[in-house]
Amino acid sequence: MDNKQVINIETKYGSLRIDTWSSPTITKLASALAKAQLEISNPKKKNDNPFFKSKYADLAECINTALPVLNSHGIAITQLQQGDKMHTFLLLGDEWLRSECPICCNGQKAQDMGSAITYARRYSFSAICCIAQEDDDANNAGKGKIHLTAKQQEDIEDEINGNAETLQLILSGYNVSGLSDISSNNFSGIIKRIKEINDKKDLKGGGNE
Repeated sequence: MDNKQVINIETKYGSLRIDTWSSPTITKLASALAKAQLEISNPKKKNDNPFFKSKYADLAECINTALPVLNSHGIAITQLQQGDKMHTFLLLGDEWLRSECPICCNGQKAQDMGSAITYARRYSFSAICCIAQEDDDANNAGKGKIHLTAKQQEDIEDEINGNAETLQLILSGYNVSGLSDISSNNFSGIIKRIKEINDKKDLKGGGNE
């Protein structure tokens, strides 16, 4: 399988061309990363996911947990957005390793895009550092051989009604990057939970009038 994917990133110093997932050699980086991973623990799950009533570690907690350890072994990490992709790099001298995560955003507001970018950064950062930042039960709930059909995805999007925050809570809870990656067995539960959230919002809205 060809692992090459040409990426051109424009910087003030000119165009940066990336067409592989790593530098020609990563011997030093791999050795330093292995040592760092012996010291990195999974971040504490302090944040609530109200959609699944579970806990997760946010981006700040993931960074605060892993970055100091990586830096102590000479490894730098940076993230760059290009279009609808988030690229995360591990860097050590002239060696580097890259991962990629799609940025899924259905809304048109800046807040919607900001939420989607943060989500992509968190998952990309956690993946390349090999740390877990979700409840296992929530993760396992998304696994299945048959994924949501196009009609089921459309029904969920209709219920969400453009609310990017609710969409990100669903994706985060199932540890996936898109609705198409969720098992169809979870369709009824997702619709039921969205309706519960919407009903609570309606009650709160009515109480303020």
